[in-house]
Amino acid sequence: MNTKRRYIQRCAQRFRLLPYIIGMSLGTAASASLITGDTAGGAADLYGDFVVDLSGLTVIGPEGTPGNPYFDLTMGDGQEGYISENVLLAGIRWDLNYETFNFAWLSDLRIGLTVNAGQIDEQQLLIAPGFGDDFAGLGEYASDGWINLNTLGKSMFVGADDTIRMEVFNAYNFIFGDTVFGQGSTLTLGLQVPAPSSSAVFLLVGAMVTRRRRS
Repeated sequence: MNTKRRYIQRCAQRFRLLPYIIGMSLGTAASASLITGDTAGGAADLYGDFVVDLSGLTVIGPEGTPGNPYFDLTMGDGQEGYISENVLLAGIRWDLNYETFNFAWLSDLRIGLTVNAGQIDEQQLLIAPGFGDDFAGLGEYASDGWINLNTLGKSMFVGADDTIRMEVFNAYNFIFGDTVFGQGSTLTLGLQVPAPSSSAVFLLVGAMVTRRRRS
């Protein structure tokens, strides 16, 4: 069994995986839109688009490498009727273009989304947009619309820290292997607020993104 397949199997034991969802330096801030709606008793599909711009960012190593793109996607709390733990990461889509150099392959890129980081109930979703392209070069990858994580059984509730942590990294440790994103590269998260038993209007405001250096 080759090294790459062993790596994927190890990931399958630890994380929530899909075939292409196998399953941070300073830079451009992302933006988040307002979620609002009348739940009116039933199960509500209230989505807000949380767009992360990866344009121009460079990935330099495996998970946890200082200098990799790393984000804290933080949702504002304190709104009447709004509890952060009730916000569900329910959908995802991407439109990416990136180039890999030297020993890094297009298939090596990973995007990790983590909730409840460092806690016993930590969950992580791994995305490999270039899965199967085992060569270096320039690649363009799009999800062709929303991927419904509810349908696939991969949705995750945001934890008590109100934060989805996101890191972009390479699957392997390459001494001379970098990945650089081109302009217009975005990852969009779909947030859903399930309805309570009684009618209410939910607002998700003040959602923000911070970028920090890995120490």
